[in-house]
Amino acid sequence: MGTRSSPRKREAIRRQTLQRKVELDAERRRRDELEVEFATDFQVALADRAAAQEAERGAEVAMGGAVDRLIGQLRLSYDRVAELCQVEVKELQRLRHLAAEAARPVVGRPATPAPLVSPGVEGAPAGEGRGA
Repeated sequence: MGTRSSPRKREAIRRQTLQRKVELDAERRRRDELEVEFATDFQVALADRAAAQEAERGAEVAMGGAVDRLIGQLRLSYDRVAELCQVEVKELQRLRHLAAEAARPVVGRPATPAPLVSPGVEGAPAGEGRGA
């Protein structure tokens, strides 16, 4: 090919080049395998996160149901329930609202939910107006 080197020297260089190519190809395969492994780890963690978020929502709905029973059935005030449960009133309201939303049928669901109203206390948010 236009070089003045001896055929032996050329063959030795060729073998070295082929060996280097084999090494580079093996390294590329190892990197490709690592890419797949790391991407798989990410996808598994993503699925785990989705399951954890679903479980968290289920737990929050259950907590909201308990708050609703404390306030609706036992007629405790939000302040009293906050004291009992060691949770802020705003969080109790959020949980109760979440439980109410989860209990509503999807079909015909209003765009903005109506506020929960305590029976017998017109216009007052549930749990206020009566309490322990």
